[in-house]
Amino acid sequence: MNLLSFLTLSIAYLITRFSISVPIQYEMAGNYDKVYDFASLALSLLKIVVQGFPYLILLGVLGTGIAFVISKLGYFNQEENNNDKPTRRNYWNYAFVTLLVISFVNFSLISYFFVDRIPHVPDEIGYASQAKIFAKGQLYLDEPVLPDFFPIPGMIRYQGRWFSQYPFGHSLILSLGYLIDAPWIIPALVSVISLIFIFLIGKELYSERVGFWSAFLAFSSPFYQMNSINFMSHISTLLFTLIFIWAFIKMVTHKRIRYALLMGLSLGYVFNIRPYDAFLIALPVNFYLIFLLVKNIRHARGLLIAYRPYVISTAVMILLYFGYNFALTHKIMLDIFELSGSASRIFGFSGTRTLNQAMQDTYANLSLLDKILLGWPYGLTFVPLFVCLLTARIKKWEGFFIGMIAVLIGGYTLFKGSWMMYGPRFWFGTTPFLFLLAVLGIEKIPLLVSKRIIITKRAHTFLLILSYTLVVSLSVNSLENWYVSPGLSEWHDDYTPKNISDLKGFNYANRNLINEIEKEKIGNALIFIEPSPDWWAYGIPSYSMDISLKGNIVYAMDLGKEKNKVLMMEYPGRNYYTANYDTREVKTY
Repeated sequence: MNLLSFLTLSIAYLITRFSISVPIQYEMAGNYDKVYDFASLALSLLKIVVQGFPYLILLGVLGTGIAFVISKLGYFNQEENNNDKPTRRNYWNYAFVTLLVISFVNFSLISYFFVDRIPHVPDEIGYASQAKIFAKGQLYLDEPVLPDFFPIPGMIRYQGRWFSQYPFGHSLILSLGYLIDAPWIIPALVSVISLIFIFLIGKELYSERVGFWSAFLAFSSPFYQMNSINFMSHISTLLFTLIFIWAFIKMVTHKRIRYALLMGLSLGYVFNIRPYDAFLIALPVNFYLIFLLVKNIRHARGLLIAYRPYVISTAVMILLYFGYNFALTHKIMLDIFELSGSASRIFGFSGTRTLNQAMQDTYANLSLLDKILLGWPYGLTFVPLFVCLLTARIKKWEGFFIGMIAVLIGGYTLFKGSWMMYGPRFWFGTTPFLFLLAVLGIEKIPLLVSKRIIITKRAHTFLLILSYTLVVSLSVNSLENWYVSPGLSEWHDDYTPKNISDLKGFNYANRNLINEIEKEKIGNALIFIEPSPDWWAYGIPSYSMDISLKGNIVYAMDLGKEKNKVLMMEYPGRNYYTANYDTREVKTY
């Protein structure tokens, strides 16, 4: 380990060891009861990061001790047969395929039985509603005749048209699920494909082993799991980000036009899901491409030709974004999200958005990340990252991963509020790079020993096996807590499930009323939902109906007897009911 880095960490740990952390406040929009001073927040942030430092020292001491004992037994002194031929069959590939099967079954079962195949956040209803429209082969629907009865979350009425407030990318993917009448399976499938690209990136840059363990950490991560089973757009964004990064790596190493084309298409698709994420992830990549251009100025023309498919395909996908806006609003530059009135989040720094507030938001998100990134106890989350960054000189791709993490966290620091939901969701894009760096740290654990004792290749392998055994033990403990621990419904403060039991009824969304209506075999009905200020009271029933408002059951907001009569005239021959979401009571109208 670099001595200067070790001393720096030691001093940081000692400073924070006896400091008192400021209380963590979880407030979605950043309207905290109290904003603490810069020094207190800086120490609190640092304390989260370095709290696992003693375990790093313990790891080095134990590894050195084990190596010393084994060396006395003569293990290190055994001659190694350098003529051994490496086995042709790579079992890491088979292990990874097994992990994929387990992951798909796992995500699908959780989606079906614990998430109850329904949205738990109003954003999800907006995405899903547009997906239903796409599944009908349309871009939008005509505005309902009496729109006030149908306040579906995330849906916009504009010039006689009815559509979602979000770009089309994620909803288009979800629409595949509505075509097979199983939309809940799409997030699970997207999550599994994301694991494939995590594996491919690790394999391309390092080895199948690194790729497998990176994907394994993703699978065992509570943060990854809880974002793999909902209709929000973060998992789709992650998938196309990973495709973008994989294609970028392939283009740099193999210089093929098809990879440049795939880069542009995938980056452009991210733009059509979450435009700001696309801008952020493009920064490190474009910086590196410009660096290569300047470094090889004599071959600039050839490089520009190689970059051209990337630039053109990105531009085409961005034009699709504006084309979709135009198709819905007849205005190219009108952002449909602005029509919803939801674009009022404070961005940047000003009198209403200070650096201390930004640090407070970061503090809330970092504390959550520490708990749920790996689910490891005792402040061990960042220990593998320490090993990776401090045992050897940071190489090109490790630096690139750090850059991706920095721009994503830094970019969302500009938004007022921590916006946690299923964990620090705006930071979800950092997870594959954190997993890769963690695995590289695990791979470098023998270097902690080799700096003190000269070890052979066999000893290196032995220590590596011990390291991964420890990782598996910690991950199994994390999975046990995720699957087995009883649900205590403790998500109310930070909006982060502690285990799969918390997913059932998360954010006050449940199927109870829908189940009651199905149990009573109600059909050909117009059901008025009793008014409530809570989004879920009408949001969940509205998700369960045909978006065209022509299905077997139509859910409408109860606006009073006189107004209800007008709507009933639009649905003659139906059975009419009133229902209460909270009590599950259904009455004949």
